[in-house]
Amino acid sequence: MYLNVIIFQKVRHSLNQIVILESEIKDQEVFISNNDNRYQHLIKVLKLKPKDQLKACILNQGHIDLKTISISNQSIHFKYDEIIKTPNLNLKLIIGLSRPPSIKKILEHATCMGVNSFIVTNTKLSEKSFLESKVFKESSVDQLLNLGLSQSVKYYQKPSFQLINKFNNLDKKLNQKNKINRFILCPSSKNWLKPKMIDFTQDITVAIGSERGFTKQEEQYFQKLNFVPIKISDSILRVEIATYSILAQLELLRNQS
Repeated sequence: MYLNVIIFQKVRHSLNQIVILESEIKDQEVFISNNDNRYQHLIKVLKLKPKDQLKACILNQGHIDLKTISISNQSIHFKYDEIIKTPNLNLKLIIGLSRPPSIKKILEHATCMGVNSFIVTNTKLSEKSFLESKVFKESSVDQLLNLGLSQSVKYYQKPSFQLINKFNNLDKKLNQKNKINRFILCPSSKNWLKPKMIDFTQDITVAIGSERGFTKQEEQYFQKLNFVPIKISDSILRVEIATYSILAQLELLRNQS
């Protein structure tokens, strides 16, 4: 039988797959040692037993089914047969520098929803002190991205992440060869997102402002870079809610196309 994976950090997270690193694999075998948090949770919380099976993904490679071979006080020994690859989205998010709790939610949950690239950029209306937040440390970002992948049953590619201190450097971070499918969320826009506006075979890039939004000058900057202003709600949404909303709308339109 398959077991749902539950990981306890500061709060409890119910995970749909274990993220396995390539360094933990040898000849289609996986060993998780007793100094790893996953070991403690698998033993103490999940009550893992030999022959139990778990859903997992090898980071940046694909999905696998783990079969529990043995459990000791030192490690858990798994085996798997094949790596299953599924299509990943080319979905990029540009987020105006926002409150660290909002950024944490966005990195985790947007990864779960298929985003493969994050750019967090300083803006005129952003609180500059947020740039020094611990959430932007590499270890914190990695933890949030891996947690997002753990909650997904579809994706296994670790998203890229960039923090930009100067807004005017943003154009250098964008794909200069592909200037279609670029959107900026703008509450004053009269354009609602429609299927005919999107080519789902190409990269999609969405820009979302911070709590105080983008300035008019910043919106014009995006428009010069071929970003189309769109509206996704009659309400003014929190940054993380706007993120989930646009991602859900894109997924709906993609599945209808």
